[in-house]
Amino acid sequence: MSSNPTVRPHGGSVAEVRATNTDASAERLPLDFNAMLSRIRAEFFEMPGLRLTEAQARRLWSLDRRTCEVLLAVLVDAKLLAWQPDGRVMKAEGEDATSYQGGSVMNKKRRK
Repeated sequence: MSSNPTVRPHGGSVAEVRATNTDASAERLPLDFNAMLSRIRAEFFEMPGLRLTEAQARRLWSLDRRTCEVLLAVLVDAKLLAWQPDGRVMKAEGEDATSYQGGSVMNKKRRK
């Protein structure tokens, strides 16, 4: 299957998602952001065939829309997950996805 890991169904990068969240009344990201990143990554790596729409991911992890968008965008930007043409996100294929052994997703991004 061909995938473009930088494209989300609603478009934009992590920076763009964060930049659009400037409204003072906007939803705040959870304090345990790294814990949620690790949990979501683990779910996809423990169940390699897992494919979810953003709405399904929100229900599965009890997340609001904005938090889910940012969490998935971080994992896609880290090349651990990839959006598929059908609008579902799944574990990415390739060296980054298969060689990742755990730890902080944010630390992995900084090493590059």
